[in-house]
This record gives sequence, C-alpha cells and structure tokens, in this order.
Amino acid sequence: MKMTKKLLSVVLAIAMSASLMVPVFASPLSESEGGEKTGYVVNEYEYIKALETATTEKLQSINYTKEEASREVQAFEKAFDERARLSDKELEGLGYNAEAIEIMHKYAEGKTLTDAEYRAATAELTTYKIALGNCGTKAARFFYEWEWSQCPVITLKDSVAVRWMAYDSQGKDFNVLVTTVPQGTVDYYNGSKAYYTGQRVTLEGGLDFNSVNAQFPMMKTYTTPAGVNVQTYAKKGKLIINVKVDQSVSTNINYILVAAMYGHTTAGIGAPSISLSAPPPAISISFSANMKVNQMGAYKAKIRNNSTIEKLPI
Repeated sequence: MKMTKKLLSVVLAIAMSASLMVPVFASPLSESEGGEKTGYVVNEYEYIKALETATTEKLQSINYTKEEASREVQAFEKAFDERARLSDKELEGLGYNAEAIEIMHKYAEGKTLTDAEYRAATAELTTYKIALGNCGTKAARFFYEWEWSQCPVITLKDSVAVRWMAYDSQGKDFNVLVTTVPQGTVDYYNGSKAYYTGQRVTLEGGLDFNSVNAQFPMMKTYTTPAGVNVQTYAKKGKLIINVKVDQSVSTNINYILVAAMYGHTTAGIGAPSISLSAPPPAISISFSANMKVNQMGAYKAKIRNNSTIEKLPI
C-alpha cells in the first residue's frame, strides 16, 4: 500500500490504541528488579492503517476534525519522505537495520511498498505492563517501562504518566505517600550505542500526589570530547514509583489500583500534560495540551499486598 494523503493520522483514543496492541512474549527483567515482564507492541504503520478506515464518528469521538487530521497526515508524510532520503549512516544512527534501510531506499526511489515492508521500516513501541517490585501492607514499589525499536518518524517531546490509589480491606480508598521523588530515566542512543544513560526526565508540576507525568525530548545532541555532535534518540526508559502508608495512619494496604500510559507527540509545541478526568479514587489518564498526542500503551492493574498483580480492563 502506497502511503497517501488519504491516511488519517490522528490522536489515538485509549480504546483505539488498545485494539492495536499485540502481546509481547515474556522476557527476564533486570536482576535488580526480578520477575518477568510482558507488554504490548504498537507499530507506526499499523496505526496509520487503522486510522485510514476511521469513521467520521470515530474522529468526532476523539475531538478531531478532518482538517486537523489532514494537516497531521501531511506533517507525517513529509517527515517520512525526509527520513527516507537520509544516508545509510544517518539511518543506522536512528536504529534502522539493513533490511529497513533497504526498504527506505526503495521508497525514496518511488517504488510501492508492501504492508510487510512498511511495518519493517517503521518504529515499534513496546510498552511493558505495569510491573511490581514488591507490595506489602505498608509499602509498595512498582514501575512502567517502554522501548522503541528505532527512532519514530515524528520526534518532538513525549511523556509517560502513572496514576495510583490505595485501598484497605473494606474497599475504601486512602492516600499513600510517595517515599522518594518518582524516578524517571531515559536512555538515548545512536545506533546500538547508548550516549546518555539514566537521563532524568522533567516531572510535570501541579498534579495531585497520586499522579506523576514524566516528560522528555525524543532527540538529544551529544557532543564528543573532540567536539563532534552526535544526534541521539530516546530509545527506552523507565518510571519507578515508591509509596508507603504514613506512620500516623493505622490503615493497611489491601491493594493498589495503577494506571499507566505513554504519550507520543505528533504535532504541537511543548510536552504532553496529563488530564485527570476524575478525582481519586478514579485512576483514568489522558493527555491534553495544545498538541496532538498518540496515547499508546494504556494499561491498568491491581497490585495486591501479597505481591501479586492483576490486569484490569482499560
């Protein structure tokens, strides 16, 4: 399928993004955290294909006009065309493998690509399920991880958001304290080499203490000791949350509800801010700002005080 201006590239509502996610096989976590992690993979091209068939009603349901969609499509197509004209070295630096580079050359020559070729030449975002470090009656540690297979076509500022609420044995919600500042880090790569590791993210201010939104630029310039500038992209990252029951409170944690989401900006200025549609105990998250944001990897879970975790419907 040749990429055309009929494609509808829009902000993806949670329901739409969930339908595009494909389970990832379990793989070991880092030794420091233990356990296993599974997640969802979202491909840029698969988004485009799904949006191509979006109805007018679907666009309206996510507060999007056809004019806005058309402008965003043009921006995406322009970026894709520019990406296809980069040199092999530049594409390698953006994480493209030999197969993807060959496909990009084919596209630049005006040849028609198959669906499989489009998928192979576009980035995949893996957003891992909310993972559990530990959870007892007085404290818990949980985290949310993400990783791009290569640099996405649109590179502005992205966000990762997490919201939570604790409940006692009677099902009554209560507040738990964040024991340390939420730890959000991003690793920036050029090719297979990490130039920045553990880069701190910007935490959005003005949120209630049951929420955190980590904001970061997709691109970052690294200057070598010799003065050479290297363009790096945000390949992967993690957001870690540590909470505990205040010492003055006798209530015990029975379980904690947690919601997490990745926001990929496709148009606009600045970084996505989160919109908390309802006060606690609701844990819904969406992104809102003067921009267009693909809301990816939406996930909700129930963490019990015996350190077990259960996936919940979005």
